Amino acid sequence: MYSDLLKKMITKDDVDELRGELELLLTALYKTKSGSFEDTLKTSVRKWVAEYIREHVTQKGEDAETFLKTLSTELTALHFLQIRIAFEPTEDTYERIHTWLQENEKENFIGDCCNYQ
Repeated sequence: MYSDLLKKMITKDDVDELRGELELLLTALYKTKSGSFEDTLKTSVRKWVAEYIREHVTQKGEDAETFLKTLSTELTALHFLQIRIAFEPTEDTYERIHTWLQENEKENFIGDCCNYQ
């Protein structure tokens, strides 16, 4: 259900950023102001994440709270593989590590590169 979104999580920072966005959205659900959830989607969440959430909540009619909480649970199920490297990793380095983990059936693993100095 969340595989399309989780495949875009390449680094620990990506996961942390998504967690923050989900927390903002869960908080917005409980605000009394009308439209605050949609306002938060428009102003505080990355465009592609907002589109993904809208697709599932609005178009597919899923309950927003359940969807967000279940996605948060999926994020906590991810494992981080800490990798120490002797250089500053580029975007390509992160993508190669991510691809290798996916190809070797480590779908719940996210590479967490540390610059060894």
